[in-house]
Amino acid sequence: MGMNKEMTPGVRSMSSTSSPSWRGFSLPFWWFWAGHTASLFGDVLFSAGMMWFVYRATGSALATSGVPLADGLARLLGGVLAGPLADRRVRARWMAEIHLTKMGLVLVVAGMLLQGYLTPAWVYVLTFLLTLLNAFYEPTQGALLPNLVLPQALAQANAFLQVSRTLGYGLSWALSGLSLAQLGPEPVAWGNVLVFALAAGCFVVLHRMRRARPVLEGTKWTPAFVWQDLREGVGQYRKRPLLRSLLLLSVPGWLTFGLWGPLQLVFLNRVLGVGPEGWGWSQATFFLSGLTGAVLATRVLGRARWPEGLWVVGVAAFQGLLTVGFGLAPAYLWALSVVVLAGTTDPFLLSARQALLQDAAPEPVRGRVLAVWNVAMALGTLTSYLLVGVLGEVVPLRGLYVGFGALFLLAVLAVGVGSRLWAARCRASGESKADS
Repeated sequence: MGMNKEMTPGVRSMSSTSSPSWRGFSLPFWWFWAGHTASLFGDVLFSAGMMWFVYRATGSALATSGVPLADGLARLLGGVLAGPLADRRVRARWMAEIHLTKMGLVLVVAGMLLQGYLTPAWVYVLTFLLTLLNAFYEPTQGALLPNLVLPQALAQANAFLQVSRTLGYGLSWALSGLSLAQLGPEPVAWGNVLVFALAAGCFVVLHRMRRARPVLEGTKWTPAFVWQDLREGVGQYRKRPLLRSLLLLSVPGWLTFGLWGPLQLVFLNRVLGVGPEGWGWSQATFFLSGLTGAVLATRVLGRARWPEGLWVVGVAAFQGLLTVGFGLAPAYLWALSVVVLAGTTDPFLLSARQALLQDAAPEPVRGRVLAVWNVAMALGTLTSYLLVGVLGEVVPLRGLYVGFGALFLLAVLAVGVGSRLWAARCRASGESKADS
């Protein structure tokens, strides 16, 4: 498809008039970025507040773990409808509607807290509903972004979103903990309402600037219709070699996620003799290095001429080596250095990979392609936590890290080199007539 003729540098045309730009991106992109950042911050506020409430009400670790369990279940189930909705709604308006609904749910929580009606059972239900909305939001925002920037700027734009994600999930947890400790859950819930209202407001402004219509129309929400939509999303991975290669390369990477979660605490304690404070420093180091890497990615990916596929294959191979290196760590300082390198390079991989996914997916099915990806990643992550949890009790921990890291490295080399994924780059896919 041809590019829209109303172009400004670094930006696909967003409205009938040209928009001011900053750092090469138009004003609509920055409204998108601001809304996305507020959304992430609001999600953390909600999750932290709900876990705090359940733990304070029950004193039970098992009951508290029900909050992330409801979150994970909603993400898996929400992915079934997320793609069709992302492709058959006006995306910016749909994102605003999602956050207005999230604001309404948090208002319910605030009201129940005020009246003393909130119970752990209600927390699980409300968490499930809010995460269901998040499952709808994630592929929608991913499908919209390619229509806000030029293909060659897509990886850099995703790097800016990585900055949001790192800040949202890092600083927000710290601020949430402090707020809950000083103020309690009731004032935090009202603050949460304001944050989601801010996110919704940003997306309303974005929608009014764009005046778009759905990519696809004539929706009939029957089970057969939804099933056909899902099959079309899955079918893109069979028909398009680039999408298939990205998925095949990423699956073994997802299976290593469990190594960098709770098992890292076990490894540091059992193998290196480090207490919980050492694990805490490791998590803080990963956050700071991740933020540094995300900021660097916004600069480097915007200037480098390397194909996005080279970033994906090169950084993934390096992270496979890092996983092996972590397993061979003779001392805590070695392990901490590996964490710094992993955190710094991770945003480059995530930004470049997301850009290739977005650009390779045809406009009419982009939401479904991203929804299938999100469900696959959620399943891979869940499988990883279960797998390493079981293997961690029967396999030496060093061998577990070295084995998983070596398998990941071999998979990256086989897929990345064998399919020439390393040479893939975002192309001028253009903007459809019926914009998202």
